[in-house]
Amino acid sequence: MTAQSPSIKADADVMGAVRRSLAAWSAVTGIEFRVENSEKANISPSGLAGDGVNLLTIGQTQENLQVFAADPFGESARTRVFYDRRGAITEGDIVLNPLQQFSTDGTYGTFDLETTLTHEIGHLLGLRHSAAASSIMAQRIPRNADVYSGPRPLTQADIAAARDLYKVENESCCGAIAGRLTTGAKPAKNVTVWAEDADGRVAGVVQTDADGAYRIGGLPDAKYSVVALRSDGDGAGVSPLGKISISSDERGLFTKRLGAGNTFAVDMAGLGQQPSDGSVEIKAGRQYTISITGRGLRDDAVSLFFSTSSIRVDALSSVSQVLSDGRDLVTFTIFVDSGALPGAYTIYAQKGDARAALVGGFVVAH
Repeated sequence: MTAQSPSIKADADVMGAVRRSLAAWSAVTGIEFRVENSEKANISPSGLAGDGVNLLTIGQTQENLQVFAADPFGESARTRVFYDRRGAITEGDIVLNPLQQFSTDGTYGTFDLETTLTHEIGHLLGLRHSAAASSIMAQRIPRNADVYSGPRPLTQADIAAARDLYKVENESCCGAIAGRLTTGAKPAKNVTVWAEDADGRVAGVVQTDADGAYRIGGLPDAKYSVVALRSDGDGAGVSPLGKISISSDERGLFTKRLGAGNTFAVDMAGLGQQPSDGSVEIKAGRQYTISITGRGLRDDAVSLFFSTSSIRVDALSSVSQVLSDGRDLVTFTIFVDSGALPGAYTIYAQKGDARAALVGGFVVAH
């Protein structure tokens, strides 16, 4: 990482990106990181144990390239974590894809180095992918583009996940919301469950396990609305689970049987007519032309709205079309109030009593 690499833009602030990425997680977990130079270039082979070094590398070696063999020109980085028999992390190695391009100045078409490192360090700490598009731990970090450019900060949902994993507590944190969801007599697995604060911001998000159980921890003292999004072979649909006030060391419980899925969904959003895999950054006091994609959205009975009243949709501006892959594209105007609070917000589509959602699809920037 400290040597000149053809994969990193020549004027990039490499060590600055490393330090800032580590500091972001240190600030919310209390973990102290120490950075040392190493002559090692290869990620540890998969197995029961590594070589004892937590390595960050972009070395263009055969071992490192093999990590990306399945998608050599798609993935930006990988992290390989090793555990002991008790489930404690003993080593974490991060390898950046030598076949990709990275920068620290938002260069179009490159991966933002700081954002990529922050994501991978989250994995090194034991965090899984998030279902929120705005999360630094979202499954896919897009390249820098018109609708997305780094560096991206931790969202409140990322902070909550880290605090819960490392049992961080203070005078105003942390409570949890837990429960179990079913569909009929079966556990509802892989259902996205999230908590929105009183201002509509996504405060925490998880997915149910194989038993339909979930836990959203690391939540600051506040009142929350809890929502579930089912998306599986049996259908898709949003189910409000309820509202609850949480204070430190308290645990709210929502157990519910989910109803049948609906026939429409929201899967991407973007500025203009450029939907992307990432979230859309917007600013308070501005007006934007927005597009979303999904299925069943061209129905005139479908209305669009946000999880906050500070972002308003101009329904009369809505224009829809069908994309070549059969999905619907809907373009419309939104107005962001000058008092809109920074944070991640969800966009909803509703038809009758049925709802679809893109969790954390929009971020009001600081």
